[in-house]
Amino acid sequence: YEDLKADLYIAVQLPTGEVLYYPSWSVEPSGLSVSLPAGFNLAPTLFLRMQYTEGSLPKGEYKLFAALVEPGTHFELISSIAQASWVLY
Repeated sequence: YEDLKADLYIAVQLPTGEVLYYPSWSVEPSGLSVSLPAGFNLAPTLFLRMQYTEGSLPKGEYKLFAALVEPGTHFELISSIAQASWVLY
């Protein structure tokens, strides 16, 4: 196995349908350049923790997506798309 160079994209889809991309939390996709050592395996990891103030975010289902893509390609996938969701009542 060899080290893997990739761009990591992370996005959150809001209940409104709008998609925001990490790290700027804007609508413009922006990847993070990463270099992963051969055999790398990511255990379950806390990615985001925040305090919620009533009314500060839209209620409904939120979806988180993350994937690795070929460097500089904007979505030429080299991994599956990881997904998670949660509901804000």
